[in-house]
Amino acid sequence: MLSIHDIVAETGACKELSYLRVYERLFEPLRDKPLALLELGVKEARSVRAWEAYFPNARIAGLDRKLPKCSLSERVRLFEGDQADINLLARAAAEVAPNGFDIIIDDCAHVGSAAKASFWYLFDNHLNPGGCDEKDKRNCSNSSGSSSAVRSAYIASSSPRQRLVIVCGQGASLLWPLPQSS
Repeated sequence: MLSIHDIVAETGACKELSYLRVYERLFEPLRDKPLALLELGVKEARSVRAWEAYFPNARIAGLDRKLPKCSLSERVRLFEGDQADINLLARAAAEVAPNGFDIIIDDCAHVGSAAKASFWYLFDNHLNPGGCDEKDKRNCSNSSGSSSAVRSAYIASSSPRQRLVIVCGQGASLLWPLPQSS
């Protein structure tokens, strides 16, 4: 089974190494589970292809203002529109994850108002409850050394500050400061 690093290299997805390290820690224990994943901001769909390869049993939704012309498996659906469009987000959830998303990755507009609108709507309505589970504490740890297994996560990248914000389904938030890329 290929690592997330190998899959990203193979698909040409634009994911920084510092993010991949965090993704690997969070997602490796979930890799073979039947998840529902939403990525806001798919650009050329390379990252969607990466998630499709990395999570072989997941249903995946991708959203962007302008969709690429590409062929994807039946497990993947792309939606065209603005990340702050609550009706579009509701439609994506209804069609791909009627029971809620397990993972939501916001790598979209990087505009505060749009990110805020989609975050609160998705967190309140379409992110599965999850968070920390005592028996799985060995799986993930944050930068302060405390551990938590993530069962569902809303991940928002903040390129200018190089931070990755991870909010678990039950409200615990983890903030990983990421080293500057060289």
